[in-house]
Amino acid sequence: MSCRSIFCLLLVGLVQVPLCVEAAGPPPLRASVRQVIMRGRNAAPVEVEVTLRWDGTRLLEGCLEFAVRDNAAVLGSNRSEPLALTTGERTYRTMLPPLAHQPYNRQAEVELRFVTAETTIALGRFALNFPLPTESSLVMGVVESATGTVGEPAELLLNLRLNPFMPEDKSRRMTLSTTLARLTPEDLAADPLALCVYDVLALRPAGFAAMREKQLAAVLRWVRAGGSVCVFPGPAGSKPYQAQFLRDLAAGAKDADAVPAGSPTDHDASDIRLSRVGLGRAVVMAAEPRDTAVYTSADWRCAVCFLWKVRADQTESILQTGRWEPPPDKDSDRYDPYGSASFAPRTLATEYFLPGLLPETLSVMPFGITVLLLLLFTLAIGPGDYYLLGWLRRQRWTWVLFPVLCVGFTALTVLLARHYLGTKDSRRALVVVDVDERGEILRSTRLEVILTAGNQTVTTPVRHAWFTPVVQQDMQQMYYGPGYRGRYAGSEAGVPECNGRLPVSYDVVQSLRQWAPQVNRTLSFDAAAPVPGPDWATVEALAAKEWATPATSPTESAQSEPPYYRQFPGDISPTERARQLGRFLLLWREGGKLVRFDDAVRTHGGPSADSQMAYIGRFFGMVRASSGRGFFSVASQVSPLATASLEDLSVGDPSDPTERVVVVVSRQGDDYVAYRRLYRTDRVTPPPRIESR
Repeated sequence: MSCRSIFCLLLVGLVQVPLCVEAAGPPPLRASVRQVIMRGRNAAPVEVEVTLRWDGTRLLEGCLEFAVRDNAAVLGSNRSEPLALTTGERTYRTMLPPLAHQPYNRQAEVELRFVTAETTIALGRFALNFPLPTESSLVMGVVESATGTVGEPAELLLNLRLNPFMPEDKSRRMTLSTTLARLTPEDLAADPLALCVYDVLALRPAGFAAMREKQLAAVLRWVRAGGSVCVFPGPAGSKPYQAQFLRDLAAGAKDADAVPAGSPTDHDASDIRLSRVGLGRAVVMAAEPRDTAVYTSADWRCAVCFLWKVRADQTESILQTGRWEPPPDKDSDRYDPYGSASFAPRTLATEYFLPGLLPETLSVMPFGITVLLLLLFTLAIGPGDYYLLGWLRRQRWTWVLFPVLCVGFTALTVLLARHYLGTKDSRRALVVVDVDERGEILRSTRLEVILTAGNQTVTTPVRHAWFTPVVQQDMQQMYYGPGYRGRYAGSEAGVPECNGRLPVSYDVVQSLRQWAPQVNRTLSFDAAAPVPGPDWATVEALAAKEWATPATSPTESAQSEPPYYRQFPGDISPTERARQLGRFLLLWREGGKLVRFDDAVRTHGGPSADSQMAYIGRFFGMVRASSGRGFFSVASQVSPLATASLEDLSVGDPSDPTERVVVVVSRQGDDYVAYRRLYRTDRVTPPPRIESR
């Protein structure tokens, strides 16, 4: 063999070595996961930053699978949109869906896998931090410059929290934590739904100056839906879209009214503008305070209370004493394992609205038929079997007759159950549309009940919304403790799987059991109106007429209450009950006419329709205002949060006499559609001028 031939063989061998190595197994794919907010809000979506490093030479196509685990239990699962990885490192951010259950401890793990058409690559497990089920966890996002302010003292940010106003808690049940999430303008999402991970946003001068127009538009949309923002604009109007953003926060006021006049260095915390924007709050300060004495002033306390939506009565206590009033333990008609003073998040049990969304023909097999079936079965396998086979002299056939009787009675029981429970799948919804004073939609919440006639997999497409399953053991959780997960514990079948890009476009796959109602919640800021809204001029005229008639006495008011309202709440005084009833109006719209909801309940034919409408009315009576228990003994409202507890549906302050809530309910097919509007007799309460203590 010549030297040239030997050289060619060696060259071919060297070329084949990498190909053989790559054919033997995929090159290593490594990953790391960083939680953007180290401890988020209760049951909020989780934002993570994933770094993937691919050392292969070919294009790697597939998708990422996330499974959040608390020991053996799967709490959440989702699969990303398709990805294509080239050689090198790639970092991107994604959102994990709201969990149906919170981990019992502070930590859980996310299991990460990369799924291709040929194989699945396990990338390991990474720790995630969650708040305890017994605490209220708040998050304040702070947008500041990428350089220069991150290392500065955080006294300003610490005094923007509610924690300095917390009274001494000897029982240690008022567990309140506030996480400061410090962000650069590049980190802030331009999608208002992604801002649901925050309770409050603070825009510092350098950060505000660097924010893009789409980001400010997303912040404004989120604030209108119920968020809170504190802005330190610095030199006002440096960019046209920033000046427009400040004007929108000031509800259409002129530039001079949106930001105090003068240079930022000339002002302190007394230069504050407070404004209600839709369901949200906005606080605009010309400059960050330089004197620490500002943090004890009445103006500053009032601004912080306004920002966090503190109740009117607790705001007064904070202004006078510097502390809110501790919530007393109340006797309630419902068992609460935490006590009413505990800040543990409460769960709104599905029993308050679920019966109103079940099919009218749905009924349980009567008890008498059940007893009759058991009696006939006992007679058939006992005396019937003995005497019949004895008369035929075929006792040995008992081993055949007994299984036949078991199968026959089982089939008869199933047929009777299907007759009473139905053989068709049902999907019904209650849609709550919150609107502003112009009738524009601020947010839309859809509570859908799915009832299947058999075990099956159901797929729900979700577009520009957050999806959360309201699992039925949430009510059991109230009785058995915060870590209870009921029949879904350790079962992946009960956990929905999200496929796609959250929260923009994805599909939710659920495995549902036969005749087991499943309640799902979706929260959207851009949903189209399911039906046209009511004529608000007519609604205002009717509301003015109703509110012009004062309640005569607590006793007479309680006697005139509709049944749906009388059932909740049971832990307030008759005087307070009458006061709240006078600030809440529930109307029924049918055929273009508006009537009081309780009148519609009485006039609608059939006990089934009456019962269903009464449950819908009971639900709105419950969420008209904050419950006054736990954290809601301090705050009247929280920022939008796609949680199964439905805590963010409360919009009114029961201690504020200037607020009124009107709900207009109508029926569209099998669904109920409700338009809700919050009225105020004054737009903003100015900070009172009192001496700070």
